[in-house]
Amino acid sequence: MLGVLNVGLFSYVEPWSTYSGLRLWGYTIINAMGLHYFGVLPSPFQDPISVIDVGLLLGAFAAAHLAKEFGLRSTTRREYLKGLGGGLMMGIGASLAQGCTVGGFLSPVSSLALAGFLMMAGLLAGAYVGARALLWEVSSHPPKILSKKPGEVKIAYNYRAMPYVGLFLTVIAVLMVYSYSTIGFTTLGGLLAFGFMIGVVLQRSKWCLASAFREPFLSGDARFARAGFITAFIGLVGFTVLKATGARPDYIFVTPAGAAVVVGGAVFGFGMVMAGGCASGTLWRVGEGQLKLWVALLAFMFGSGILPNVLGTAGYASITTGSRIFLPSWLGMGYGVAFLLAFGLLALWLVLATFNQAKRQSKSFGSVLLGRLLQAKAARQEEKEEGPHQA
Repeated sequence: MLGVLNVGLFSYVEPWSTYSGLRLWGYTIINAMGLHYFGVLPSPFQDPISVIDVGLLLGAFAAAHLAKEFGLRSTTRREYLKGLGGGLMMGIGASLAQGCTVGGFLSPVSSLALAGFLMMAGLLAGAYVGARALLWEVSSHPPKILSKKPGEVKIAYNYRAMPYVGLFLTVIAVLMVYSYSTIGFTTLGGLLAFGFMIGVVLQRSKWCLASAFREPFLSGDARFARAGFITAFIGLVGFTVLKATGARPDYIFVTPAGAAVVVGGAVFGFGMVMAGGCASGTLWRVGEGQLKLWVALLAFMFGSGILPNVLGTAGYASITTGSRIFLPSWLGMGYGVAFLLAFGLLALWLVLATFNQAKRQSKSFGSVLLGRLLQAKAARQEEKEEGPHQA
């Protein structure tokens, strides 16, 4: 469904992306707080990607309420710190790569851009290191993780009222689409509608590209990777047809390729594992009320402005500028060969994830994780039993 919506967005205006909208939100807040001046900025309600993000967030809120799944979910201090650090790293990584898992990987891959595959390589590396870091955390600090205190506390209001709130939010979205059309911004209204549908699908499916890259290394579960492959493949087919037939320009959403994309992807990949969601995954989890992801979202928005602020406009541009490499032109062999190459690279990702699950190569993560927890629990029980005897 997400692949179909992405193709629809591409045929309508431009592919699905998330990062630049969140960056605009962050820049706007930073400007308003006087921390840095990023110049005159467009309204978040007039920027196309920002409007998609608004629709996504609104759709996730509405879906969570309609399903009676909304609740303010608190967690431990350590998890909040991971959300903060992970969000900052995602913002920094996305600013380096000029995109997130959607705008840096999913849509560029569908657009036959080399940068999308460079981002994929970086995301895989970052997710692997992030998975190892989570295992180290469990191994090094099991007593805290096994504390009797609940790791998550859900605070929800009247469940009976939730569907009505969800309907109200849906009506708000419809009225916003209508309002855009009445003031001459019909295209933005359509983007809001697409974003709303994406938010509903993400919240109901509980799918996130962070899980697609993380779980093969952490738990061995390849289901999210398979869903990611299907989404990317549908986009690849749709985008290729639209470009090959001349319905859309060849170089649209062919993002710059360079070392910064790989490095940024790795930083982003590690950050999304720590935070518990990628950019779009963070948005729909915010819509469910997960407070850790609220922290991650704010950190992401602020993190996206760190490099431009520290390096300056010229310095930032010097490390993020790259060539826009469109595979059919770069290979010089047309759309057919480029499509097969892109499909092959995506299939390789799927095969490795599936092989990892079938052979239980990820057992070193899943079983060790459980084993360390049980060992720590047994050790604590022994300490309690020996304590009075030794006294």
